[in-house]
Amino acid sequence: MRKDSDNAKLLEPGELPSKRKILVVEDNELNRDILSSFLEEKFDVFLAENGEEGLELLSEHYREWSVVLLDICMPVCDGFEFLRRRNTDKFLSTIPVIVMTGSNSKDAELQCLDLGAVDFIPKPYNFKLVMGRINSVIKLRESVMALTAVEHD
Repeated sequence: MRKDSDNAKLLEPGELPSKRKILVVEDNELNRDILSSFLEEKFDVFLAENGEEGLELLSEHYREWSVVLLDICMPVCDGFEFLRRRNTDKFLSTIPVIVMTGSNSKDAELQCLDLGAVDFIPKPYNFKLVMGRINSVIKLRESVMALTAVEHD
């Protein structure tokens, strides 16, 4: 797991963008490794083995995260509990969560959406789909943040 203390910020003219930070919360080591190796060229990837560890990282560095990729079925604290607990904090609840699942259960998908997940990525991974969904969520979040900053000026 890598850590970096730089905060995400809006770019100044001529400034090069830093890599966006993604938190992957996944109990399966192989899935964590596959996602990390695929994503780390474009993003700074941080890893958590379960929801409890993911919530700790989310809380400690909430200003830095662009998106969380969250597995549903995990020991210690599953994805549903992660979302419930994230929703109790006004700062953590602003960080978009994309749920990753091998389940085809529409009930689980609806429950995650009700708990604030913004999208789903099915397993096994289609990496073009993964990248497209991550980029869309990040662009939307950064656009909202920029509009909010303009409104408060």
